[in-house]
Amino acid sequence: HDAIIEIRDYANNIIEIHAYFVSDTLPKFDYSTHFKDNECRVIFNKDQKVRPKFFLTGLYAEDQIIPTDYLEMGNNTYLIENIIPPLNLLQISGKNNVGILSPPTFHMKPQQDFKNIEGEFKLKHYEHGIIITFKEKIFSGLDAYLSIKKKGIIYSHELNRNSKLTLSSNLLTPMELENADEIKVYYDSSTPYEIFAMDLSGDIIYPDSSFQIELLENKLIISGNAHTFYDT
Repeated sequence: HDAIIEIRDYANNIIEIHAYFVSDTLPKFDYSTHFKDNECRVIFNKDQKVRPKFFLTGLYAEDQIIPTDYLEMGNNTYLIENIIPPLNLLQISGKNNVGILSPPTFHMKPQQDFKNIEGEFKLKHYEHGIIITFKEKIFSGLDAYLSIKKKGIIYSHELNRNSKLTLSSNLLTPMELENADEIKVYYDSSTPYEIFAMDLSGDIIYPDSSFQIELLENKLIISGNAHTFYDT
């Protein structure tokens, strides 16, 4: 879509800005990282046309993000040097041929297994389902998965890192959390281990069903008819 934006100042001078808006999906590039000492070699798929963007940042939320220089080695291969603490986390994204920037990914030199990862669970309820997120206090660089315990049975769900510190589940239906009493985050390492757990309590209420919730040893009872709520 084309747009013309007219800007007028107090002296009645006029400037026209011509803008072109496009609607497209965010690009996703296929690349690998290879760390050695304080350097990282990033190799993009040879069949993909990309304008890479490299930044250095730290392991904490408040750390600055700065663009970094790189050497183009040919064959869609790039070398980033001087990856040194506290800015030892490499942020990678790229623009496609129409200038749309891909979501960033985050990489660092492999560390020994973390034993002190801390974070916070959040259950985000949307119109079409629930997303469970776990926000780390410090970047781990590890892949993780979510387990939901229901009546003694463990159900495993993938977690995706969609920002530097936040791991998110895919969209879950309310039924997948019905009768759940515990959720845990497990990190992949040489020996996968549990990092964080949260007990759950409560009931799932469906819009088309009546409900009764008993609290405080039945001293408080909350009930309602169908369609009391418009969402689960």
